[in-house]
Amino acid sequence: MARSTPADSQPASSPDSGLIGAGSSKREWRDLVVVGVIALLGIVLSGAPKPFSIPFGLLSIILAPGYAFAAAALPADDDIDWISRLGLGLGLSFAVIAALAPMIDRIPGGLTFGNIRAVTAIATLAFLVLAGIRRGLGAKSATIITQSAPSLSRTPRAIRFTQAIVIVNLVIAGIGYATTIFDQPPAPTAFHALGPGGQIAEYPRRSVSGQSVEVQLAIEQSIAAAGTYRIVVRQDDTDVATREDLAIARGGVWSEPIRIPTDVVGQDLEFTIALLRPGDEQPYRILRLWMDVVRPDQAIDPRLASPSARP
Repeated sequence: MARSTPADSQPASSPDSGLIGAGSSKREWRDLVVVGVIALLGIVLSGAPKPFSIPFGLLSIILAPGYAFAAAALPADDDIDWISRLGLGLGLSFAVIAALAPMIDRIPGGLTFGNIRAVTAIATLAFLVLAGIRRGLGAKSATIITQSAPSLSRTPRAIRFTQAIVIVNLVIAGIGYATTIFDQPPAPTAFHALGPGGQIAEYPRRSVSGQSVEVQLAIEQSIAAAGTYRIVVRQDDTDVATREDLAIARGGVWSEPIRIPTDVVGQDLEFTIALLRPGDEQPYRILRLWMDVVRPDQAIDPRLASPSARP
């Protein structure tokens, strides 16, 4: 008489048994490795010939960050299949870059392609590490999984895919919005030339040789730091007026008139008004004013030398 052994008495792992054995709980890691290699090759091959640099550069920007983010957010194979992961990666990559843009803009060089590529690669690798950790934890807890009852219908894959795209994009959009609203950089220092009415308009357009015109200048200092400046007015590389040692507190406003001599006769003469900071070789801000300067015997109307004159 045959006698059953312990091995014969164990239930087989089948779809009808309601159990999945430990062997089927292994996770797939190859996709994470491939995406990580693409992200690194996008940087390593940046100086390579175009047939190599362009394909990997594009994939590292338009696919890798979104795929890595989706893998970190939805690590299990039951959450989403590989085709949906590719589509989700393409859609999310641009959202990830948009969320990273405010941070990239604050590093030296700003929003250059090199900075975007480097920061995106770092973010991609960070998402891949998080996805690997979550997959590892999921593999340990998935040794025995009770399957859903046959009577319970599963949400179609298209609906789950659309829901995943909407949820993840809303999360990234919220992060980008919060970064933009709560971490705005201070406004830069502004330098204006004002007309007679205190507006940025109605500047003097004509003057008489040997006389001068008056222009109201204004500096609105940034709230980031105080500033010290000097103003130099030039005509044909010749300094015709200066204003020294203008110290302005953080968020302060300076406004005073400056008289510009007009000794050279000519049509459409350019006067540059430069705002300089101590130690800088190049002007911090530049304003330009064009005027016609005529001889005294050509000045039919004496008001031509007045700053309130209209052209």
